[in-house]
Amino acid sequence: MIAQVALAIPYSTPYDYVIPEELLSQIQPGIRVLVPFHWRMMIGVVVKINSSSTVKKLKEIREVVGSEPIIDSRILELTQWIAQYYLSSWGEVLDAAIPTSLKPKVEKIVQIKQEAEKWALLSPETQQWLLTLQGMKYSKLSRTPSFQQTQSLFKKVQRQGIIKFEFELSKFPTSSQQEEWLLLHPENLKQLKTRKGSKASLIIELLQSKVREKRQHLQEAVPNSGTVIRQLLKKEVLQTEWCSPWDETEKQQIHWDKFLELNPEQQKVMIPIQEAIQEQTYQTFLLHGVTGSGKTEIYLHAVRDTLQQEKTVLILIPEISLTPQTVHRFRERFGEQIAVLHSGMGDKERCQEWWKIKEKACSIVIGARSAIFAPLENIGLIVVDEEHDSSYKQQESPFYNARDTAVKVASQQQCVVILGSATPSVVSFHNAQEKKYHLLTLTKRANQQPMPKSEVINLKEEKRQKGVFYLSTYIVNKLRENFEKKKQALIFLNRRGYASFLACTACELPMLCHNCSIAMTWHQKHQSLICHHCGYRENYPQTCPACKHHKFRTEGIGTQRVERDLKILYPQARFLRMDRDTIQKKGALEQSIDLINQGKVDFIIGTQLISKGHDFQNIGIVSIILADMTLNIPDYRSSERGFQLLSQVSGRAGRGKDGGGMTLIQSYNPEHYSIKTALDHDYLAFYRQEIEMRSILNHPPVSREILIRLSEKNPHHVQQAAQELGAILQGQAITYKFQVLGPIESSIAKVNNRYYWEIHLNSNQIGRVKGFLYQLFWSSKSWSPKGGTRISINVDP
Repeated sequence: MIAQVALAIPYSTPYDYVIPEELLSQIQPGIRVLVPFHWRMMIGVVVKINSSSTVKKLKEIREVVGSEPIIDSRILELTQWIAQYYLSSWGEVLDAAIPTSLKPKVEKIVQIKQEAEKWALLSPETQQWLLTLQGMKYSKLSRTPSFQQTQSLFKKVQRQGIIKFEFELSKFPTSSQQEEWLLLHPENLKQLKTRKGSKASLIIELLQSKVREKRQHLQEAVPNSGTVIRQLLKKEVLQTEWCSPWDETEKQQIHWDKFLELNPEQQKVMIPIQEAIQEQTYQTFLLHGVTGSGKTEIYLHAVRDTLQQEKTVLILIPEISLTPQTVHRFRERFGEQIAVLHSGMGDKERCQEWWKIKEKACSIVIGARSAIFAPLENIGLIVVDEEHDSSYKQQESPFYNARDTAVKVASQQQCVVILGSATPSVVSFHNAQEKKYHLLTLTKRANQQPMPKSEVINLKEEKRQKGVFYLSTYIVNKLRENFEKKKQALIFLNRRGYASFLACTACELPMLCHNCSIAMTWHQKHQSLICHHCGYRENYPQTCPACKHHKFRTEGIGTQRVERDLKILYPQARFLRMDRDTIQKKGALEQSIDLINQGKVDFIIGTQLISKGHDFQNIGIVSIILADMTLNIPDYRSSERGFQLLSQVSGRAGRGKDGGGMTLIQSYNPEHYSIKTALDHDYLAFYRQEIEMRSILNHPPVSREILIRLSEKNPHHVQQAAQELGAILQGQAITYKFQVLGPIESSIAKVNNRYYWEIHLNSNQIGRVKGFLYQLFWSSKSWSPKGGTRISINVDP
């Protein structure tokens, strides 16, 4: 029998391998196997089993990885569609679908063959050295300082057959790991005397209100209680049970009393959603509701109706910053029947949640982009919140879009999908206009409060605050009034760090990253320059690398600079900065959100982490420092992203019961239609202007686009490869009905010591274009670049 195995190799189709007799009973589609590939061993996924193959001299599967298939038939079908639609290899998509913590590493183990012919010809010292390597992991050996000196000798004896490698897999979890639960022993409890308020009494009180509890949760609830728990176990007041890490009693529990009554507009929107859920038919709804209109309450009611149909639910959110708030709301209504998946979790925690889904111990999955691959069965509803967000699009191969993939999953599962946003993407709204999606609209806030008042401040005319060049005196005064009213203010600037870059005062040269063709951002707190593309950092420069001058000035501003300046202007206020630098530690995000909700901060300064989804009740003013930053990006979507960002950020204001919020937008270009329509909270006016512009220029969604990017360490080689490929594409453009834009050097030409060029393909017949590219790179392989040039194909970039 022959197994087709998908390997994570670009531009590859599944490879055929012979199934050894002893493995026949274990091999089935979806199971992982260890196979030889050229000079190495790789782990792949079996996607199909055939009785024969057209390929001669097939290699055998070495061993089975895990005791059961990790990929079920639904995920196999989905990943195959993603590979075909986004022009990726099936193996790459399957690799993206498996959490990192579930992927074992293939270790090379050094084996010394003393029976080899040339062993006796080696000197005693060499023989002794080789024997010390017996059984060592090659990855560990290659990192030792002495290996650099002995590398040539190592390779020589390897060629002589004295050194061979064996392969073994690192350990990985093959099922959910059992956890320690504690419960009370009623008889022994009667004999125990505890002091009120002691750790022992607190532990007993917690357990009396529950049947049992995880030991870890008890120790978190009663800090430093490890010794007390051990004493109670010794006295047999507590008993231990090793069992599933989740409480089965919480499965399918719905807290009906926690649901809010829908207002008339929400009820009207719910009717078609409920009908589709009850009929269990495929339907895509685009829920367009202004900020604060109660879209989340619609989701919650839809989830409740789906669970009553004994179906499961997938909730996708764009930012991990929205996870604590979203999970809290869902746990409040549905208890512990929830699993959470996102990149901010530790490997062990993420693995445990994955197995919770796999073993059907939950009905609801909440997660970011990769949660689309969660091994959920019997799906009845998919919700994509903030569907417009660009983070749903993967920025490396495979370049899938989780929002569009969710629609495909819904069609495969014949279930309902809700795409929700206050500022829908132009593509999604266009689909609704074309009747591909069912448009539902919420025009008012759920609490019937008016939308926040908005004002634009023209930075070309307005007087500036002394010492703070980027703030108008008008905004400074308004922020002071807001602070005196004991209201919170949200200050938005989509750039972290202290300054955009350092520039030499003599020659004006900015301090560029050593690895990338872009200026490094100055971080005052750490006194270092950091590249936000490759992570390279260095201390404050002593001299300019160009002219050797030793004085520098800061250019531009970041959230650190804004925080420092506002602390000087409002010394009595309490400040909180929220950006990627401040929420890196586990739990930091949750702590920051709690501080805001508890009213323990007056000014929140942040990037797009705080721009959407959050329901802060005491925000009086939202101030957008530089509205033009997004509009000036060289991308045809910059107007759309600018409108979305301005609308979403301004929507954080006035969400409390008393309303009265205000948004202040500073701009050098106040007449831009993105800014004017955002001020009026008028999405339809924005859409009409934007779609007219795209129709004239033939940009998506009027047409479709594919981005081909080439990269190499040698700038001349990548340029040559891009020009060669560009000539091939130009030669076939008329035949396959597409337009070629480029090749051209990327806007950031060098990232992490690789040089980038790109070619854009534009077409109204994208299927024909993809068919041609598949033939070029997969089937015939009539052209391939020389050297180490890498090529990536990004469909719908």
